Amino acid sequence: MVFLEQNKSSALGDDPEIYPDLGDDEKKEHEEEEDHHSLGAELIHSSIHTIEFVLGAVSNTASYLRLWALSLAHAQLAK
Repeated sequence: MVFLEQNKSSALGDDPEIYPDLGDDEKKEHEEEEDHHSLGAELIHSSIHTIEFVLGAVSNTASYLRLWALSLAHAQLAK
């Protein structure tokens, strides 16, 4: 049971080996900054993926429209 508690505290960032030179208040402040940066980084990351998805969808739609226009032009020339 002690092993599980140690792993749980390490997973939560309570490991004293991570920030050995910092006091308790400084450790908490540093962890809060990491959480803040993690949230911001996650928002940026998801925004980039959303933009990539939208651009891909628009690009694919434009490609199919070009193929359709080429097909119509070919059909008109074949008459």
